[in-house]
Amino acid sequence: MSIIKVGIADDQSIFRNGVISSLRPYSNIKIICEATSGKTLLEQLAQTSIDVLLLDMKMEDMDGIEICKTIKKLYPKIRVIGLSVYDHYYYISSMFEAGASSYLLKDIDIGEMVTAIQSVYKDGSYMTEKASIPLIKKLIDIKHPSVYYHVEHITPFKDYELDILKLIAKEYTTQEIANSMDLSRKTIENYRGIMLAKVGAKNTAGLITYAIKKGLIDL
Repeated sequence: MSIIKVGIADDQSIFRNGVISSLRPYSNIKIICEATSGKTLLEQLAQTSIDVLLLDMKMEDMDGIEICKTIKKLYPKIRVIGLSVYDHYYYISSMFEAGASSYLLKDIDIGEMVTAIQSVYKDGSYMTEKASIPLIKKLIDIKHPSVYYHVEHITPFKDYELDILKLIAKEYTTQEIANSMDLSRKTIENYRGIMLAKVGAKNTAGLITYAIKKGLIDL
């Protein structure tokens, strides 16, 4: 398999170095350049040839969307993969409109990042499930608002788990939730552990943040 020459532009050194370190074992992927700003990136690309660019959406000196537009104008053969913590329709669609070949959330598994790099290099594009859902929701919202409502509220939680979430949001203690639902304290603790695992949250605060973000509960 051909060596894929990759560049990465991200002003967060911990994330950037983590990606570089994680990609090192993959023999067909070689990091050719790394940049901490849009200005530095453009300077390096003027001297270095790459196939795929991992581009942060938000850097201090330049907006990732504008950088992507500039790069596609100057170097149309470079496949750009947007990197972001935002899963909102606006950011995803704007990045694709700017010419990006893929959009990855920064919590992505390194295995899927490798798949994305290989896919955009070979096929020209790659779409993750997490990036697809906001776009699908928006398209449904435009054509069928009532259907969009139901898609928006698809949830990994069962009805009783949603009931627990709502009580947690109301600041009920574990024992109060148990009493309210006629269950044991241990059962509620077990349910909460399962819910944390479902969304990858580390604690109850993370669980509530997820629920609010997805529109599952209101405060």
